[in-house]
Amino acid sequence: MAHKCRPGSWTIALAALASAWSAPTSAAPSEPGKYPPQTEAAVAPVTEYPLPEDVLREAASLFGAMRRNDAASASTALGRLAELRATAQVPDLTPVAAAFLAEFPRATEGDTPVVRRALAADAIPLAPDYPPMHFLLARSEMATGVAGVGRAATAAIAGVEAMARYPRGVVADVANAAFYLVLALLVIAVAVGLMLLLRHLAQLSHDIGDAFPAAPAVAFSLSDVAQSRKARFIIGSGLGRVLGRVVVGLVLLLPIALGAGLLAGTVFWVVVASVYARRAEVAGSILVLLAIAAIPILGAASRAPAAVAPAAGPSFWTCIREHCGERDAVRATRRIQEMPDDTWARLALAAREVHTASLRPSALASAAHHLESARPDGRGIVETWLGNVHVLRSLAACEAGDKADGAALASAAKAYEGATTRGNPAAWYGLALAQGLANNRDGMEGTLKDLVARTTEDDLSFVVRIRTLTASSSEVCANVGAIARELRNPGVPDWTVYLDGVVAASFVPVIPFPWLLTGRLPAAGVSFVAVAGLIAVIALVSVRRRFRLAAACPRCGTVSCTRCNRHASGFDYCPTCLLEQVRPAFLDPLDLVAVQNRQSARARRGRLLVPLLGILVPGSGQVLAGRPVRGIVMLVVLATAVSRAGIPVPPAIDAGAYGGQAGQGLPLFPPIALCLVYCWSAMDVWLSRAR
Repeated sequence: MAHKCRPGSWTIALAALASAWSAPTSAAPSEPGKYPPQTEAAVAPVTEYPLPEDVLREAASLFGAMRRNDAASASTALGRLAELRATAQVPDLTPVAAAFLAEFPRATEGDTPVVRRALAADAIPLAPDYPPMHFLLARSEMATGVAGVGRAATAAIAGVEAMARYPRGVVADVANAAFYLVLALLVIAVAVGLMLLLRHLAQLSHDIGDAFPAAPAVAFSLSDVAQSRKARFIIGSGLGRVLGRVVVGLVLLLPIALGAGLLAGTVFWVVVASVYARRAEVAGSILVLLAIAAIPILGAASRAPAAVAPAAGPSFWTCIREHCGERDAVRATRRIQEMPDDTWARLALAAREVHTASLRPSALASAAHHLESARPDGRGIVETWLGNVHVLRSLAACEAGDKADGAALASAAKAYEGATTRGNPAAWYGLALAQGLANNRDGMEGTLKDLVARTTEDDLSFVVRIRTLTASSSEVCANVGAIARELRNPGVPDWTVYLDGVVAASFVPVIPFPWLLTGRLPAAGVSFVAVAGLIAVIALVSVRRRFRLAAACPRCGTVSCTRCNRHASGFDYCPTCLLEQVRPAFLDPLDLVAVQNRQSARARRGRLLVPLLGILVPGSGQVLAGRPVRGIVMLVVLATAVSRAGIPVPPAIDAGAYGGQAGQGLPLFPPIALCLVYCWSAMDVWLSRAR
């Protein structure tokens, strides 16, 4: 069993969040889409899966060799398992392959990279459609040095291609990615919205404060100076400023006070700040609103395994591609009771009989009955399966006599011919084999010729094997296993089968901590509020020039508006900058020096605080400095890496493969991402220091 990291208290808190909000983790491993708790006790042995007895025995031999660190014996066991898999017509021994992945690090701890690579390559035939096996080979190839880079890329590409054939794992990966991304976007949206508001809070306060009495920002006349120094005016203006700030706070907290939640409040903050925002900040505001709109959708995606689990499709897919448990068979039987000719339910039960039959005539007859009762799929899949079952029935007759069943071979050829008209490539292999076993040499050669012309495989050795295995009727019963391994699985439209019975209503938008983040709003309502906020931002930005709003002076930073400027000096010009130019003689020079010192101290604090925040929390300093798009990207990387490090074991596990595949220590992504984002932020702070 792979070593599990011991989380600290903050990791335990985040893990509690994962268990409280993410996909359910309490179902048995044999039920697709359900995920058991990731503890040592939850690891299900491979022997609990409904696999053929000879496969289970050989799997035990494989893991015994791995525990002894005997790479040679393990490689031999892998070869035998691959043969048994092909003989039993099981497309993927995913439980065995996933258990192999869990044992591989410890079993090869003292081996050379070449030995590790060879063992990883030998394991691919266990489950050719299981992506982690290809990725294991890619890592093993990389460990061999520069010479293995090309082979590693090829293996990685094969793993990506296999993901299209492995929907259960993709659904779990999407759920995990959505879970971590939701955590990151929640923090980023609220933090960036608050920082945008703080950046323009002075302008907002000024515009709201214009409704209350206040002393002139700068005294330009002797009467202004005298008036501003009276106790009544000082008290009144002070109360006015306090009242104005209270009004600002009430306005900004209004959505939260009305029970709309923190996310709706953040939308309101972003909309208000966008009135004063520059072009780059408007782009950042739009990104924040889009992130808030996406959070409920990503929340629904994080529950994808739970949404898919009640459907029958995952059970059908598991039966056809891997193994069929009792619950899966019950679901297929229930579907047949509702729809007697359902294609995938019939195929699932037929596959269950074939995978566990060990060439038992009764099981194969039952499989043939299911396939004959199934509705044609239009791709020749059912017909090819039926042909394969009839070939196996003919081989099963060898136990009662010394030759294959000719009637079953004739039925197989008829089924294959129907599949070839639908263009299924696997049917040509079966047809050539059935014709050869029936001593139809001319038909077999014609089919092989057509097959060679149609196949995309570079290895044409199957032609020699088919000719050799069917050359002598007396040798057929001696090569039953080899002949069965030549039958090709026709495959299925994996996603169509897996999502059979899944309804869109099962994906319910969800947001964690609803009492804080959404209040009385439903989770889906947050998306509508964010979209409404996005429309409001676009509308306000397009018409804001018509309003005489407060603005910060680009020279000295003083916040003022046109009305205040003209009231102070008669000119629409920054009063502080104008005062430095005019310098009335009746003003005390010490007052001017004090004002300048306060402005200089405020500027120094800003020049120190923003870079410091940019270094400590990458992205925050950039947002406060007016570069929100760059800052949001940094914050996304930072928050995702922190959440991934805080919850190193993903909340959704592909438990249908093996419960022990998770919990192998800290993932590789967090430390790499943290190093990159901190270096990027430090470099950005250094390059922007003179701005």
